[in-house]
Amino acid sequence: MDNDTKTSIFVCACLTVAFLSLVHGCTTVFKTSVENRHKTICLEQAKQWQDGNCIR
Repeated sequence: MDNDTKTSIFVCACLTVAFLSLVHGCTTVFKTSVENRHKTICLEQAKQWQDGNCIR
């Protein structure tokens, strides 16, 4: 392999890692946001929040 091919593979790998990291970060933020919204609704209804569940 010549240097251009190695560089192209390296750049492609870096971009793939960056893209997957971005997707993972966005997914985590969305999941946390939804869980926080559920927790807020639970507490507003005078219930208890324990281990990710709303309990009467």
